[in-house]
Amino acid sequence: LQTKRALMEGRLSPSAELIGNMKASYARRLRYLDEKLEELFVQLDQRNQLKNTLVIISSDHGEGFGEHGWYGHGDFLHQEAIHVPLIIRGPDIPQGIRVEEPVQNIDLFPTILHLLSLKAPAGIQGQSLVPLLFGWSEDPRVAVSEVDVPEGDRCLVSLSTKLFWYRGRQPEFRLVDLDTDPMENQNRADQEAELVLDLRNRLLDLI
Repeated sequence: LQTKRALMEGRLSPSAELIGNMKASYARRLRYLDEKLEELFVQLDQRNQLKNTLVIISSDHGEGFGEHGWYGHGDFLHQEAIHVPLIIRGPDIPQGIRVEEPVQNIDLFPTILHLLSLKAPAGIQGQSLVPLLFGWSEDPRVAVSEVDVPEGDRCLVSLSTKLFWYRGRQPEFRLVDLDTDPMENQNRADQEAELVLDLRNRLLDLI
């Protein structure tokens, strides 16, 4: 944490060796988690319970290693922070399906209820992912992310387009094509002002 803070404040230079050590440390933590998950699944399997268990693996955020000037996680919305794994396995769920559309962590609660045939409470946020899990066609989805402060930055992600909304700052909007610009460096907002307005209004509707 002290190293990340020093990097963010410019008191420490982000050398290749330092970034490599940070990534190695992060990888060790992931391996530790992986080992513990294996222990859990082996225990469930030995008790003949794994086949009847719904397993969901995800994360609340990713990790930045200086790709956009950030180290760690928190108040930034680039893909290294918000594009996280989501693995769902359970009884009768088809195997091997890869969903390309963006989904949200708030979709997990209604998904669990749907898979367990439980009624969702009124006013619940998020949408069940069951149609995507079974390959049923529906309208393309979008996902919203925002920093955890009032009136903070927000973004909306569709299948290949992402809109950043920096409220109270200039430029107020950044529009990137994730297919052709996965590092999110090229702002297309000026060239596609109509699309920016459409995505902004959709983001407001969702919020």
